[in-house]
Parts: sequence; structure tokens; C-alpha cells
Amino acid sequence: MNIWDIAPLKPIITEAGGVFTNLDGVDNAMGPSSVACNSMLHKDLMDLI
Repeated sequence: MNIWDIAPLKPIITEAGGVFTNLDGVDNAMGPSSVACNSMLHKDLMDLI
């Protein structure tokens, strides 16, 4: 994915109460992959990854 493919999703997800990070858990849309999840499950999901 390119940045223009993923960047528009970040404000939509975060305004809906979700969390959008890269695979390192950093709040950033840059990078080869991203994780989007609700705020209650994000830590558990990152532990699994």
C-alpha cells in the first residue's frame, strides 16, 4: 500500500473511537503495514502480532 491508500483511513478510524498504528504500535500511518482496531482490543491485538 502507498501512503495515499492508507492515510485517509486514520482520521475516520480515530474519530470513531478506534486506534490506528503501525505494527510497532506507533501512532503513525507511515510504513509498510498498519493495524486498525477498537481501543479496547488494540493492546491484545498488538501482543498477538
